[in-house]
Amino acid sequence: MSTAMKILPVCLLVVLLAAFRATSRKNAGEAIIRVGHTGSAVTASLYVAQENDSILLVPFSGEDDVGYALMAGEIDAALMSPEKAALLLEAPAGRSMHVRGIYEYPFGATLAISSSLDIRLGDLPGTRLAVSSPVAEELHIFAEELHRYDIDIADIRFVVLPYETMVPALSSGTVDGALIRGSSMGPLAREGHQILFQKWDFEPGDDCCNITAQVEQVLLLAESAPFAPEFLPHHLSQGEALSPEKLRRVLAQQFPLLGDVDLPLAEFSPGESHALEQYIRHQGHGQRVEGVRFDDEFTGQARLTGHTATQRNTRGIHE
Repeated sequence: MSTAMKILPVCLLVVLLAAFRATSRKNAGEAIIRVGHTGSAVTASLYVAQENDSILLVPFSGEDDVGYALMAGEIDAALMSPEKAALLLEAPAGRSMHVRGIYEYPFGATLAISSSLDIRLGDLPGTRLAVSSPVAEELHIFAEELHRYDIDIADIRFVVLPYETMVPALSSGTVDGALIRGSSMGPLAREGHQILFQKWDFEPGDDCCNITAQVEQVLLLAESAPFAPEFLPHHLSQGEALSPEKLRRVLAQQFPLLGDVDLPLAEFSPGESHALEQYIRHQGHGQRVEGVRFDDEFTGQARLTGHTATQRNTRGIHE
């Protein structure tokens, strides 16, 4: 049985449990705050917070679905990447949403190669690699590494894909490799894919680099959310006080298929983020890597393939 088939019953069980908890609390007249997320094996305090009966975690298959649910009032808060959060805050509906905290994570540029391939860096010309954006920080770091080995980046074809679709696209053979952030390593490792290149350069709080290299997740809260604005950030911060061993046990319960993959833990900081405001001001001004070629037509096909592989119908849990 494939890993995907093993994961499906677990995902369905999580959704059914969430639906049961939400219905039970609504019937009891209890106030709850619904937090949309796509799942992360590094944000341990998020899963600690759900031990509070007033906090309900609502899983989604992609960040676009999280954003739509927040705008529609189906959830009260959301954890999203800084790129998606910035776009949402600039939309008309974003006027009723506020940043209430961020998760920071050490930046690591990682190139994962399909487990079906046996190649080295020198064999990359002619391959097709996924990257999250034409101006992604990991692409800049990867280009520097290729230059060191006298490899022409123009001989590699790149496909732009959201992070959440990269692992399915890689597993299906739609792409040969994927440039990811270090926080995405867990699912890749469990699928048996190879790490061909990795460079950990930055620590949370560094001033040297693109802000999206520091901020892993942004906590957005709707003005209509129950409880005081400090309620959810407070409980996320409380989880940070636990020992790393306890936090890793929590993650192991949430992601049993990750096994012994040992990743750093993201750090939550409550309050409004000036860092995100800075990112919004500079959005779209990132520099492209000279010589990089993008396969625009193939990008659409790969995006569809990845989305189909990850899509789950989670709307029912909000009814």
